[in-house]
Amino acid sequence: MDSSEKGAHLEQQIAAYFQMNGYQAETNVRIEGKSGGVHEVDVLARKSDGITEFSVAVEVKARGVPIAKDVILT
Repeated sequence: MDSSEKGAHLEQQIAAYFQMNGYQAETNVRIEGKSGGVHEVDVLARKSDGITEFSVAVEVKARGVPIAKDVILT
């Protein structure tokens, strides 16, 4: 299994975890920011308690070594 397949599998596992905990979860979501820029999120999980909506965005990396902070932020 190559790293892109591992990443896709890990995205599905993370989405399933959120769903088991009451979230609605989607993978590979494109979101338009306030500036008009478009961001791709690997897993987006949302949950509402009727008053507040909670959103969690997850960037998934399936590698065998740590990834430098500047790689994630670009």
